[in-house]
Amino acid sequence: MEPTPDRQVEDIAIHANFNPNEVSSVFNKYSDEDKEKISKSLLEDFKRPFFQTEPPVNKSILYQKAHLVSCLGFNYCATLDNDFKNFVIWYLKKLKRPQLLNIPSDTFLKSLATSWEIFIEAITITHNVMEYMKSFHSGYNKLEHFDIFAVLLFRNIIFQDGSVQKCFQARLSELKQVTTRDNKQVTADRLLIESISKMCYALKMDECYKSRVKPLFLKLTTEYFQLLRENYLLIYHDYNYFINANAKIVEEMDRIQSKLDTDSINEIRDIITTELVLKNINAIMKSCSVDYMLKNDQYDNLKHLYNILCSVDGGLKVMFDSMCPYFCDFGTSIVLTNEGISNDFTCIQGLLSLKDKFDYLMNNVFNNNKLFYDIVGNEFSVFLKLNSSIPTFLCQFIDEKLRKGKFMFFKNHTPADLFKVAFLAKHLQDKSSFEKLYESSLAMRLLDNVNVSTRMENTVIRIFKRVYADPCDNSLFVSRIQRMCKDKFLSSKFIKKKYNEHVLVDKVILGIMRPFDLNVDILSAVYCQVVSPQPMCKVPSFAMNAFKHFNELYSRYETKKNLKLLPQYGTAELEVTCYSQLGAIKRSYDEENSKTKIERGERKIKVVVSTYEMFVLDLFNSNDFLTGETILKETMIPKDSLLVSLGKLVNDHKLLIKRPICKEIKLSDTFYVREDL
Repeated sequence: MEPTPDRQVEDIAIHANFNPNEVSSVFNKYSDEDKEKISKSLLEDFKRPFFQTEPPVNKSILYQKAHLVSCLGFNYCATLDNDFKNFVIWYLKKLKRPQLLNIPSDTFLKSLATSWEIFIEAITITHNVMEYMKSFHSGYNKLEHFDIFAVLLFRNIIFQDGSVQKCFQARLSELKQVTTRDNKQVTADRLLIESISKMCYALKMDECYKSRVKPLFLKLTTEYFQLLRENYLLIYHDYNYFINANAKIVEEMDRIQSKLDTDSINEIRDIITTELVLKNINAIMKSCSVDYMLKNDQYDNLKHLYNILCSVDGGLKVMFDSMCPYFCDFGTSIVLTNEGISNDFTCIQGLLSLKDKFDYLMNNVFNNNKLFYDIVGNEFSVFLKLNSSIPTFLCQFIDEKLRKGKFMFFKNHTPADLFKVAFLAKHLQDKSSFEKLYESSLAMRLLDNVNVSTRMENTVIRIFKRVYADPCDNSLFVSRIQRMCKDKFLSSKFIKKKYNEHVLVDKVILGIMRPFDLNVDILSAVYCQVVSPQPMCKVPSFAMNAFKHFNELYSRYETKKNLKLLPQYGTAELEVTCYSQLGAIKRSYDEENSKTKIERGERKIKVVVSTYEMFVLDLFNSNDFLTGETILKETMIPKDSLLVSLGKLVNDHKLLIKRPICKEIKLSDTFYVREDL
């Protein structure tokens, strides 16, 4: 008994990489008739998917048979290819087309779509097997692809047939005329037209699809998702609505991806997002409890919601608008709770914490979305205007940070805080007040030789340039503070160098000794307009002579500028000579006069005081005690400034004592030099 083709496949194990020419002798025992049976068996297996016969084709057996036919030689492969093409033509022309023309019109489109799906699935299976067979043959033995040829056959024999087209257009017209559909009918019709759309796209029937099929498909898609939206609103609430809506959008896009043209896919996506999300987004967003997510730091939920609404036109704006009340209420509670408080720390720290949350959302949740920055960031302007002390608080905060010293400043990365403060200053409505206060505090720092750093001040300027200033316009404020620092660190440096050289020449060559060292800082009145003019006090002769000497030198280099002395901003390092109390005497023997000499003990200390305090102390070089009124008359220092200076000399430096003894400083008090330093 001769072996059957299936049995032959089971008996012969063929490795995937073997060369048919090397084992041709294996098949010499089979006759030409047996080889024909093997080839026809594979052809019959190719036909089975077209007729949907049971059981379905075993793909493993199919590939084994294909491998065996390939080993029989190229002629058998070519014959198989030709026989299969003839079968496809017969199948479409003699079997499938008559069947379609004889079915009822109401099921015509469904039958057409089903026929196409069966046909393309069978062609795909056969094409993959044939490609596998072609891998065994090279050069001129290569077989032509017939998958594209098969699609062309379906289009020419079936779809473009005049009778088929007549039925096709008639049924489409009937569906277009339907005005009302229930849920079940909408779903069925939409899936049917979707299958027809995919068929038209594969057959490259663009004109037919765009003019007849696509409008109906988009209409049915809109109706379907309108009904689905109503169903979702009944089932899902708040945040869960968006989760399920997004899942549905992803599902729909995956199903039609690469099966329709790009324009159709985009239009369908727009319809789905509009119907499922955009039309109810305001109501749903209110029920999503965005406030609750923000209060409880549910950043994962916010990010998920952001990713969903990214694909919805206008969705992010609605989401960010819903966040504004949280930031506004939180910020309002901070600035109003601290309204009228002289200490800025609590208020500014609260605002910085709110800015921290804003930055985290901006960088880690919303991918640095500019719309979030613009919409939610503008809410800071709303509540910052509620407290008129905010500009003062911000200036005090910056001044305090800068005066702590550059080591602490840079080691603890506090420039991050200054970025946030610059952001808050940018959203002030009364920017002029902040700028004036900041320029005043900057002038004080620049004139303070102890607590000032070029590096820190330039860092702040860079931050203001980046955050505070408008990128499209040069900020006049930033230009002014930049010029103030330039005057301090560049212009003043040059003139001080020249002055020191002049003093050294006088000392070495002329033998002229200056009573003290002078360090002068120069700021331009054009940029330092914040320096409030005060009545000129009576400057001691030694200080005025030093100023005149410096002014003469300055006039040589700056012929068009005049210097004005501002003693209220200066400091002085003094050497104070202190004498012991009357009871503590020092005895020494004078050998020349043969008698004992009694001397009071003395010691010297150094102290840094303001210029006003130096003027006050100078009066005690010639007076044992003075009243406040006398000091005011002799120095002509403004009353308020004098009281502050006297208070520091008594309580901080402890160089003076007063009568009566009490904390309050009055002009009627009497002041003495403290002898027990």
